[in-house]
Amino acid sequence: MSALEVGRTEAAITQREALAVIESRLGRAPQDMLEAAVVLEAWGGLRAEEALATAADTMSVPMPSAPANDGPVEDEPVTRTPIDALAMLLCFLTVVLWTEPLQRTLGGAGLMRALDVAVPAAIAFQWLFAARFPTDGFFRQRLFFDRRVLLTTALAGVAAAAAGGTPYLVGAELAGVWVATALALRARPVCTVLLLGALTAGLYRFEDARPSLGLAFAGLIAVLASALPRGVSSTLYRGRPWRVALPAGVLGLSLAALLLSDRSVALDAHARALALVLLPSSLAAFWGGWHMSAIWNAIPRALRGSALEAPVHRSFRNPVASLAGGALLRVVGTVSVLMPLAVFGGRLIGEHTATAATAVALSLYAVVAVGAALLDAIERTRLAVIAVGSGIVVSVVSGRVLDLAAGGALLAGTLVAAIGIVVFASLCLRRPALLLVWTIG
Repeated sequence: MSALEVGRTEAAITQREALAVIESRLGRAPQDMLEAAVVLEAWGGLRAEEALATAADTMSVPMPSAPANDGPVEDEPVTRTPIDALAMLLCFLTVVLWTEPLQRTLGGAGLMRALDVAVPAAIAFQWLFAARFPTDGFFRQRLFFDRRVLLTTALAGVAAAAAGGTPYLVGAELAGVWVATALALRARPVCTVLLLGALTAGLYRFEDARPSLGLAFAGLIAVLASALPRGVSSTLYRGRPWRVALPAGVLGLSLAALLLSDRSVALDAHARALALVLLPSSLAAFWGGWHMSAIWNAIPRALRGSALEAPVHRSFRNPVASLAGGALLRVVGTVSVLMPLAVFGGRLIGEHTATAATAVALSLYAVVAVGAALLDAIERTRLAVIAVGSGIVVSVVSGRVLDLAAGGALLAGTLVAAIGIVVFASLCLRRPALLLVWTIG
C-alpha cells in the first residue's frame, strides 16, 4: 500500500515521509524493524502501535544500501544545538540584571511571590516544549501546528495571573519571557537578544516593570510568529504526542517545586547570588544531558548481534550504562570545578554567598535533573516524578521539624531525590533490551 493506513490518526504519515524521517535521523537505512520503530515513535509523532506497524511496512520497501566501509560502522550521536545553552545563560543573566528594578517595583516580598510563579511555570513549560518539539530541523514546522494552543495558553495564563495582583502578573510575564526566549532563540537569535537588551534598558528606565515585561513578551511572540512557515500541511511535522509531553511538563514542575521547597534559600534578597550558584549546576546538567542525547544510538548498539529469542541479561557492561556513567562524571566534574568559582565570584561582587549545604544541594540537583531527563526519555517519567516528589516531601518536612542551617532542608531533599533517581535509572540501565521495549510501547 502506498499510504499507511495504520490507526489513521492525525499523526499518520505516508511511506515516503516515514523513510525520510528514518534516514534523516539515522543517516542510513535502518538495520531492523525495531530500530525503525524507535525512530518513528521518537521523531515521527507516532504512537507505539502505529510506529511498529509503520516500521514493518517501511522495511518491506527496498532501500539503497550505504557505501561499503571496511571499518566498523559507528552511529553518529544525536546532536543538540548550542542555542539551548545560550537560552539558559541568558535566563541566568536576566535574573542577575533584573533583580534590582523588579525589587523597586514589587519590594522583597512581592519579588518572592513573583518568582514563586515564574520559576515553576518556566521550568514546567520548558520541559514540556523540549518533549513536544524535538531538537531537529523541523522545529518551526512543529511549532506551526501548535501556534493557536500556545498563544491561547499564554494569554489565558497572563489574564489569570493579573487577577491575582501585581506580583503574580509580573511572575507570569517573567515566565512568558523566559519560555518565549528559549523558543525564539531557535528561530531568530539576533532579534531575541536585541529584544532582551531593550527590555533590560526599559526596566531600569521606568519605575513600573509591568509594561516593559508585557511589551517584551508580545515582541517575542511576534518574533516567533514571523519565523513560522506558511502552508505546512504534512502531518509529518507535528510534535511528539501530548501524552508524552504533558508528563514531562509535570516532571519539570516537580523539579521546580524541589528547588523552591526550602524557604531558607531565599530568592528575594539574594536572587543574584542564588543565580550565580545555580549556574554551575545548570551547566553541569546541560552537559550531562547533551552527552545522554546519544542514548538512541547506544541502545541498538547494545543489542546488536543479539537474537530476538535470546534471554534478557542484566549487566552494567553495555554501551547504555557506559553512556550514563559518562554523563554522571561530566556532571560531577563540572560542579566540582565551577561551584567554588561561583561562590568566590559572589564574594567578589559583595553578594550574600550560599552556605556549603546550599552549594552541595544544588550540585546534587544537577544529578537529579540529568537522571530525570534519562527516565523521561525512555518514558519512565512517573518513576522520576516519584523520586523527585519524595525529595520534596523530605525537604518540606525536615525544614519544618528540624532546626537545620540555611539550605539544609534542600540538601536533604535533593539527596533523597538523587538516590531515588540513581536507583530507578540503574534498574533500567542494566537491561537495554527492556529500554527498547519500554520506549516503543
